[in-house]
Amino acid sequence: MLMSSGNRLDVIFTSGPPSNARGFKAEYHFVSDFGITTGEQDMETLCRFVYRSARSSNGSFTSPNFPGLYPRNVDCHYIFRGRHNERVSIRFQYFDVDGVPPSCLESTASDFVEMSNFEVDDPRDGRPPATRVCGRKSFHFWRPDVTSDGNFFRVTFRSNDVHDATGFQASYQFTRIEDSYVAGKRVLGSSSSSSFPDVSSQRTLIFQGLITTVMVSSVFS
Repeated sequence: MLMSSGNRLDVIFTSGPPSNARGFKAEYHFVSDFGITTGEQDMETLCRFVYRSARSSNGSFTSPNFPGLYPRNVDCHYIFRGRHNERVSIRFQYFDVDGVPPSCLESTASDFVEMSNFEVDDPRDGRPPATRVCGRKSFHFWRPDVTSDGNFFRVTFRSNDVHDATGFQASYQFTRIEDSYVAGKRVLGSSSSSSFPDVSSQRTLIFQGLITTVMVSSVFS
């Protein structure tokens, strides 16, 4: 399943010499939620979802279009707000974000997930830098959980225009601070890890909307 990074997606069908291939059949959907079905979407921001303990003490969230490939050039924020005496724990069940760990820098064309106890990170305030994670993680060697210091936590997913991957799936749990026995901890990034055919015809399908999802249901050969 594919998702566009904007309001337009071009699907190009190319056929070559005569063959017995029957082509393909696909479905398309226009969506505005990036395929993220949990949380409260902030409609004033393109991709921002809020999770409040007053509504649910636990649940799940995913990267855009999961389990399909996430779109390129997206910046999604997942905001967790608990009551004054609560903190939130995040656990990743699946993680596949293209990048070069452990730093996951833009200079290495890395997509990444960033986690912070603050709405905005400003090193001039003396705050510790946000934790970034990327790569394909094996949970045999990587601790897939993190706990906030207080009742606010932010998870940011950012992709560039270079490569794709399938993203992440995670769960969250709000707990009262006096009941929580898990000390705040940070997730540390670690590594797990010409010729062209003859073209006899070319057809282009253009979909225009807010965000487009295209799912190929079958390919005939």
